[in-house]
Amino acid sequence: MPRTGGYDAASAIRRLSRYSRSTKATKLGLIQGGGAGRGEDRRIVHTHAGQRSRRTRVGKVGPDDMRRMTRSGLISHPEGGQPTVTPVGRWSVTASGLGISFFEMCVLAKVYGVARSMAGAVNRGAADGGPAHTATVPLRTVQYFFEDWPVYPGRVHHSLSRLRSRGLIPRSRPKRVVCDMSRLDAIRGELSEINRWVDDTGEEIRRVLLHGY
Repeated sequence: MPRTGGYDAASAIRRLSRYSRSTKATKLGLIQGGGAGRGEDRRIVHTHAGQRSRRTRVGKVGPDDMRRMTRSGLISHPEGGQPTVTPVGRWSVTASGLGISFFEMCVLAKVYGVARSMAGAVNRGAADGGPAHTATVPLRTVQYFFEDWPVYPGRVHHSLSRLRSRGLIPRSRPKRVVCDMSRLDAIRGELSEINRWVDDTGEEIRRVLLHGY
């Protein structure tokens, strides 16, 4: 199978399935017990989640998982053919490896894209023309790109806090987002791809996010 973001397709599909099951287990826990649900409910949920994760780790991805990942655009599975990982699936694997959600990966990509544009403008106007590695983006500029997405109010702000806690972007003052591009050199190619996808995609965004990724 072709390799996808450092993993072969089979490994990427197992990772996506495991992430999908973990998300489903978290939602089940909230439904059963609420934010402060009973300990017994939480233990049951985590026990089942652990059993599903063990089955997935040994390579058993069920047909329900395949159908769910196909519906959400993470994999392509033509009838009679081998499943392949889509770009969205590949980016989801990368996001999972960074410990963030797919939406947070999209926010990071947009911050990175705007910061690169601003740094390029600064370089063109500078006398020395040296490379700029850090740029400060207004928070409102980042929020603008996600106004029509099917996400709750404040999710962009929460995602930025999460990205700061993971060390992917530096901490900054309110209403400002600092991007240190040198921190993200290892994934700059994928970030550039996602940045373009955020600008060009409408329906597919909803299809992915409504399935919980």
